[in-house]
Amino acid sequence: MGTKRAQNGLTVIELMLTIAVAGVLLAMAVPVMRGFIMDNRLTAQANALVNAIKIARTEAVKRRVSMEVAPISGDWDNGWLVRDVAKTITVFNYEMAPGIEETGGGMPASIVFRPSGARSVLTPVVAKLCDDRKKGRRIEIRGLGITSVCWINYPGRAEACTSDNSCS
Repeated sequence: MGTKRAQNGLTVIELMLTIAVAGVLLAMAVPVMRGFIMDNRLTAQANALVNAIKIARTEAVKRRVSMEVAPISGDWDNGWLVRDVAKTITVFNYEMAPGIEETGGGMPASIVFRPSGARSVLTPVVAKLCDDRKKGRRIEIRGLGITSVCWINYPGRAEACTSDNSCS
């Protein structure tokens, strides 16, 4: 009469089945995770532009000089910086994340705030930050620097853009 010993470890079949299930779950999760990362990147870019506008307005009042939000090297796709219009003081510098570009085409050479905190030109400015999925964030800078931000090509989302809803 032999005694039975307790089995330690996994059989090859159990191990292969576990790897197959993990592979299926991973294949389903990767596309969702990529979308999640891209959505967060778009939100971070939009928040950085809104912050730059707020910083420029605050610094203009605080320093009593005109401040501007200007594109790095003359191209908004490179990012933006906040500096005085004399270009002697830079207080904020933000580079655009890879894979995201400004596609609105309506961005001026710079957005200038006077020492009073008012914008030098009060016409609305629209920036569209889009990625390769043709999804993005639309930022509208109105009046004194008040902004509104909405999602482009996200139907059903609470803050989806109602007009000018394309990344082209």
